[in-house]
Amino acid sequence: MQELLLSLIRHPFKTINGRKELRYLVAGTASEAIEYFSFLILFALVNQLYLSNSISFILGVISGFIFHKNWSFRGEHQFKTRDQFLGYVGLAAVNFVLINLLVGYLVDGLKIAPAIAKLVAIAITVIWTFGLSNFVIFRHRKHDDAQKH
Repeated sequence: MQELLLSLIRHPFKTINGRKELRYLVAGTASEAIEYFSFLILFALVNQLYLSNSISFILGVISGFIFHKNWSFRGEHQFKTRDQFLGYVGLAAVNFVLINLLVGYLVDGLKIAPAIAKLVAIAITVIWTFGLSNFVIFRHRKHDDAQKH
């Protein structure tokens, strides 16, 4: 862990680009930022919790797929892009239901601010989504050296 931290300090871009987990976190943060800030903007404009959450979620899914396919899990994949997209959308659909239920419960039931509730819901899905993305959706071919990174 100490080596990783020192490497991040000395060569941040080289270190991030060379580690799948870090690429996932950077790309995921970017797509979640798109989702989160579009949620805030939409909610401020229309004051409709579920509509704002739904539209922002779709924007996050599309950007997340593009970032993860082309950078986080780059390499020669076992599945075709169409199949990856369907798997990613399937995972997103499960996350969509879970996030909506959680955001609704946190806001309506526990009276937590929508902005905080959305962050909590996003955080809960990160580990689950990495595992399925890495080992199933964007799985590399056996001979692909990118799998070692």
